[in-house]
Amino acid sequence: MAEPTIDLRVLPHGVRVYVAVLGVKRALELLQEHQNRMFYIPAEPGPEHEFSKVFGTDLAMRIAQEHGCKSYQVPTAGKVLAQLRNRQIIEAYKAGAHVNQLVEQFGLTRQHITNLVRQAEPDAAAIEDWLGQRGDGHLQQELF
Repeated sequence: MAEPTIDLRVLPHGVRVYVAVLGVKRALELLQEHQNRMFYIPAEPGPEHEFSKVFGTDLAMRIAQEHGCKSYQVPTAGKVLAQLRNRQIIEAYKAGAHVNQLVEQFGLTRQHITNLVRQAEPDAAAIEDWLGQRGDGHLQQELF
């Protein structure tokens, strides 16, 4: 399976370096396993250092540039997971999934799904047209 792509610009600063150095899959795996864990980062961590053993010397050296000689807390994986989920939602929508199906599948509100779709396809008129044709926007009016 191909490595998923992530827009590093939307990730928190502290997570970007993990994804840039380790790749999405490996970063996600390690962040989920070690999120919020505390490490002391020396100025020049070697391969024998605890952080290097877990995350690799390349990442340890990058982290040391900003956090050397102090305690460091591993960031959480939430933003990476959210971005991957959002990408799945957009791909499913483009493949023809109905907004209501996506609401049930991902456990998000209809508004949140619609906002994600609008961000992915900025032509709001096309979205509104799609919702009118395949959505349930007409039901709100019928209730009253």
